[in-house]
Amino acid sequence: MTATQHEPTPSTKTATSRAPSLRAALATMIAPHAYIVATGIALPVLAPIAAADIGFDRAYVGLFSSANFGIAAVAVAFGAVFVARVGPIRAVQACALAGVLAVLTIATGSLWLLPLAAILCGLSYAPPNPASSPLLLALAPPARRSSIFSLKQISVPLGGAFSGFFLPPLAGAIGWQGALLAMAALGVAIILAIAPWRATFDHVVANTSGEPKPATRPLKALAALRHDRTLRAIGGMCFGFAALQYTFTGVFVVFLVARAKLDVVDAGALLGFGLAGSIVMRVVWGALADRFGDALVLLMLAIVMAGAALTSVTVTSAWSWSALLALSVVFAGAAYSWNGVYLATVANVTGPERIADATASTMSLVFAGGLTGPIIYTAVLWATGDVGLGFGVLGLLALAVGVWVAWVLGRG
Repeated sequence: MTATQHEPTPSTKTATSRAPSLRAALATMIAPHAYIVATGIALPVLAPIAAADIGFDRAYVGLFSSANFGIAAVAVAFGAVFVARVGPIRAVQACALAGVLAVLTIATGSLWLLPLAAILCGLSYAPPNPASSPLLLALAPPARRSSIFSLKQISVPLGGAFSGFFLPPLAGAIGWQGALLAMAALGVAIILAIAPWRATFDHVVANTSGEPKPATRPLKALAALRHDRTLRAIGGMCFGFAALQYTFTGVFVVFLVARAKLDVVDAGALLGFGLAGSIVMRVVWGALADRFGDALVLLMLAIVMAGAALTSVTVTSAWSWSALLALSVVFAGAAYSWNGVYLATVANVTGPERIADATASTMSLVFAGGLTGPIIYTAVLWATGDVGLGFGVLGLLALAVGVWVAWVLGRG
């Protein structure tokens, strides 16, 4: 599938023989982003095995995820500026390198180095979407924009499914530290593999946007939320949806071990199946948004994820494997599948000149939600001793912000 909107100029053909195809753009954005996600949830997935060696209570591993997203919420304000200065490929390469350093830091087994690992994970999360959005906006046909952005966002469940499926058995074979070293090697391979596309895609973005327009001051991107009512609603949705999404991936394995009495390999597999299913659902939700509109689909997502979250409160050791699998697939199919529709919505309400700043500003609330959700979950756990009730609280929050954004978008 080759984009026809932006043909490479003769100067570009001299610099590189590669044509700027949409398929290549998706591949070069999906692979590093999936890796970044995989590194971010590596510790939560391995916590039932690694926590005792490192020296912390596995039930509170969600706080590591909170720290990641706290850093990311600040760093994303600089994301558009960083992408404008180094280009989309170098930006995602730098993010993947931060992920490599994060898993190497965790692999030391030092409790005192976990804050450094959280900082590295948080920094790695910040630029990928500000890097990919201008590129995909340039190459994606407008009538298929939600589908294309959703297809790119399969990187998130791909990374999560990789960690859920492969890290626990790999840790069983070569130790949890060996599994993390293997992840670091994979990251280096991805960084090298996407390097040849740098000149081509830098040129595509520059030709589409004209002179770089992202904020020279990071806080300018955040000002978009103050001046635009629609972006405020989208940002509020991002906060609530992300609070549930990242709590789900951060604690679901530990939740299943504690509540359903599964071993870590089975619990990781259930998470992996759920996230694998969400790969398909992201594409489905994107196609539905192209056909029926963003507002209706975002409302549907809110209803489904809230229902799954509230259902999780009732999980016990009496639940069958098939019931737990269904819960995981439905939960991930909504709470982990909304991001592509969100990014396309931002593109639809902004355009090329504002998309980098608008994406960065709303992504700051995605990461703020990722920071806050596990804290809310942990606070509910501390107050009640119930490892499931926090999901219910966050599900109600997701439902509320879903209704809000659907109402605002529906009013135009």
